[in-house]
Amino acid sequence: MTEAIARWRAVLEHDVYLCGLPPMIDAAVPQLLATGVRRRNIYFDAFTPATSPGTNHDVA
Repeated sequence: MTEAIARWRAVLEHDVYLCGLPPMIDAAVPQLLATGVRRRNIYFDAFTPATSPGTNHDVA
């Protein structure tokens, strides 16, 4: 993620959209803020489980 942010630094005045697991989002947001992206320009969709771990929902 760090390399991608550094590579696109020249265009970080635009909106940034992140999709991924919460740890990736949690790591990327501070990096983006540190490079000058405004918080209001950061959007994300964190992937989370649809059900509780260990729950079996077999469809018959």
